[in-house]
Amino acid sequence: MQLGPVKRLQEAIVADIEDDVLLGYDVLGNAESPADIILSRGIISLDGKEIPCLQKRLRQMRKVTVADDVLVPGNSEAVIEVYVEREEADDGGKPDFIIEATDMFQERYGLVLAATLVNINSAPTCKVRLMNPFPEEAVLKQDAEIARAERIDRVVSVVVDKESEDVANNISIRRIAVRPNQ
Repeated sequence: MQLGPVKRLQEAIVADIEDDVLLGYDVLGNAESPADIILSRGIISLDGKEIPCLQKRLRQMRKVTVADDVLVPGNSEAVIEVYVEREEADDGGKPDFIIEATDMFQERYGLVLAATLVNINSAPTCKVRLMNPFPEEAVLKQDAEIARAERIDRVVSVVVDKESEDVANNISIRRIAVRPNQ
């Protein structure tokens, strides 16, 4: 087995895992010469030699919370304001995120949140669309976590650049017609 300039002859167990660089305790915690992982410097120190350690950044999910208390009447659709958790790097980075409801939100409130593509640099809050398919009203409290946002590497196409400016068409809450026997 070779890690950078360090070669070791030892027995290893190979598992069916798709990660190319997963090392187990049998390699890193060797009793004769254990490895020191120094993430702040991005290295693994093994047998007195420094091996560059490139960290694979996982897709980071951002918390999405309700901006203000909201009442969603029964059998209605509502457009609400939400905050997407931000980081310093967002100002210069890619601003496009897709917002999708968490399982906990769906279980707790029974509401449906439409997946929404947002630009987090265009305004302090973003708008998402909720639907309440039940006759009972639902109340969402400010700062309630309702969704997760994931950065999108690139947007292939956009159906509409912005909502209609026709005031009658841009209603924040509207009733859903309920058919009998449903």
